[in-house]
Order: sequence, then structure tokens, then C-alpha cells
Amino acid sequence: MEIFLEEMMLKQFKLELYKDYKKIFKIYERKPYSILKHNVLNGIMKILAIKEDDDTIVGFMIVTFSPKQEFIFLEYFAILPKYQSKGYGSKALQLLKEYYHDSEGIVLEVETVGYGKNQKENEIRKRRQNFYERNGYTGIKTKVKVFNKNYTIYFNNIANNKFTDKQILNTIKDIYVRALGERRGNKVFKIMTTKNI
Repeated sequence: MEIFLEEMMLKQFKLELYKDYKKIFKIYERKPYSILKHNVLNGIMKILAIKEDDDTIVGFMIVTFSPKQEFIFLEYFAILPKYQSKGYGSKALQLLKEYYHDSEGIVLEVETVGYGKNQKENEIRKRRQNFYERNGYTGIKTKVKVFNKNYTIYFNNIANNKFTDKQILNTIKDIYVRALGERRGNKVFKIMTTKNI
């Protein structure tokens, strides 16, 4: 079956997918519903349903925009468990790129390999990184800490412009500040240097 992306209203997300969002993403990864609501209502964020052509929802994406909307931050991306391993994830990423074809690029975070609590967790992180790399994303060298967890930033350069790690990182930091407020955004998003590794 073919799939497509469709913008979801907040109420529909709460009724149909919020319980899945809470199951799939760990508590430290999730934004409270009040913040999701604030960001959607203020045009900072969009919720996209991933649907089959018969309107069955197979997953969702939550994207946050940089202040000038040149970068799209793929903040949450999930294929629902019963639809996984069927190629929906790769197809959804391609559709996202087409949906935001006028943007400079798409950024996302993947928990850094080597910082998992055990080998199994690190293998899962490595599989995630491989998945995004197969789908046109490149990991940047500089790592970040978000809510005190180590992440690698991945970038899909839609516009094929030259961007430095610093430009990408500053854009993501701006997104956090925009979505959480200046004080909280600066507190939770830290660019790693040799001093704070």
C-alpha cells in the first residue's frame, strides 16, 4: 500500500495517537501535552499522520520549525509497532523531504552509540543511526546533551547548501529556545566541548 502524510489537528492527535506517543517515547524524551498544544497553536510545531491510502494511521511525525522555518526539526518519528519492518519508515522520511522541499534541511537527534546502559541498547542506537544514514542523513561530529542525555545530530541537506556543524547546532538550539522558552531551552540543550564531555 502507498502512504501519505497528512497534518493532524491537535484534538485528533490526542484522541487517536497520544497514548501511542506516551508508550513509544520514554518520559524524559516526551514533551508534556501542554507544551505540544502551545507549540502547535502558535505555529511552532506540526503533527503529521502517516497514513495508508485507506486512511489507516500507521505512524506519526512531530516537527518543529526553526525561527525562519529554514530547518525542520524531526522531533518525534514513530511507525506504530504492528506496521514496523514493512518499509513505512523509509518511505515516510522520503515523503517528509518532499513535504518540506522548500526548506534548507531536516535535522534530528539520535542517542549516541556508546552511551547506552548496556550492549543491547547501544546496538539499538547503532541500528537507528544506520537507518537514518541509509535514508540520506549525515551525522555531524559535534555531539550534544539534551536533558542530560548524549545525542548525535543528523542532517538531511535538502537544499544542498554548505552548512557548518556550528550553523546546524545553533539552529537546533534556536528551535529549543523557541519551543521551550529562552531559559529552559538554553538549560536543556548543551553543545558538547572538550570542557563538558
